[in-house]
Amino acid sequence: MCDESINELIVGTLYTNGERTAYYPIILSKCKKIASKQIETMGVCFDKDGGVVLLYNPEFLKKITTLEAIAVLKHEAMHIFLDHITRFKEMTDQNLVNMACDISINQYIQDLPEGGLYPETFELEKGLWAEEYYQLLKNKKQGQGGGGSVLDDHSIWVKVCDANGNIIGTVKDLDIDDKQTIDTLVQNIAELIQENTDYGKLPNWIQKRIDDLKSRGSQYNWKKEFRILVQSLLSTQKRRSQKRVDRKLSCTYTDLLFPGKRKQRQPKVLIVRDTSGSVFYDEEFTQGMLDELAGISKSASAWVCDCDTKIHQIYKVKKSTDFRKMKGCGGTSFVEPFKLALKEGFNAVIYMTDLCGEFPEVEDVKHFARKTLWVVFGQNYEKVPFGKVINIDTKRVGK
Repeated sequence: MCDESINELIVGTLYTNGERTAYYPIILSKCKKIASKQIETMGVCFDKDGGVVLLYNPEFLKKITTLEAIAVLKHEAMHIFLDHITRFKEMTDQNLVNMACDISINQYIQDLPEGGLYPETFELEKGLWAEEYYQLLKNKKQGQGGGGSVLDDHSIWVKVCDANGNIIGTVKDLDIDDKQTIDTLVQNIAELIQENTDYGKLPNWIQKRIDDLKSRGSQYNWKKEFRILVQSLLSTQKRRSQKRVDRKLSCTYTDLLFPGKRKQRQPKVLIVRDTSGSVFYDEEFTQGMLDELAGISKSASAWVCDCDTKIHQIYKVKKSTDFRKMKGCGGTSFVEPFKLALKEGFNAVIYMTDLCGEFPEVEDVKHFARKTLWVVFGQNYEKVPFGKVINIDTKRVGK
């Protein structure tokens, strides 16, 4: 029986068949580990701060062998690194998604508990991506009425838990940007693996993933990233209001007990243009960028701020023609716009810059540590202390 602690089991993923496979514990070390009886097996979810959580039931681990438990942990690590957690939200058949994801990774893992799915289970080719297995299974009309994962729980990929492992809602309910969280985590892991030669020979699935990340590089779908950011600000929560009574429960007595509902105020997004002398804005790119930024105003209050070391102007925009000529041509400091954003109650910051300047301290920017997009234009850059970087290839604008 398997009664080791979860951390001891993770150490067990360090070697596979005598070969060093340190990438497994590196991936798993990036997650919080929380025991919970709200899950029957094991799975990946998020905490209320947007961190990744490995949720597991200790009783499940006791029912399987140590080797099987280690294999399931490898299974979870692959789900994370290959971003099965957020990649398939738009797929119509989630049961088929579960099957395809498991088939794509189980073929690389030995000693899994009985019941796992493999390419040979459905007479499929080995070495394919989950998307390819999804289509093949769909063509074979497999998966109706069952066939999901028996090794772990994929349903919690969209769930959020508290420190005790209790499910408290979904990423949508609690305004968690799960896509950004996973993207950033995977990018950091990939960089660690590439920088350190002590990880052993990389298997095909890791090398393909790293090559994929490299090829994406500056070809990021920046328009999609902007939309994801804005959508993450649009809370599905509604707050109670005495101004609009819930008519389903309306009467003299219940008006006070069951007040109406109304949506939260429109979120505010601050678009900062670095107007220091070091930043060059490609004319073709700028127009495409302005059109997309103006689109934000359909679902959020969009404001533009020009800043080098100090703020030169700030104004609201609703369409691309509202953007004014840039002001400023001095040095670079990112401090003042964040002070402004905090003072004026903004919800997110989109900062167009080359990242060559003075950053504010992370503790001083509060929620902007998670709600900032740094937009750079096709150049190499150092890591930022907070937020997410989108590197836009100006040669590909509009494609």
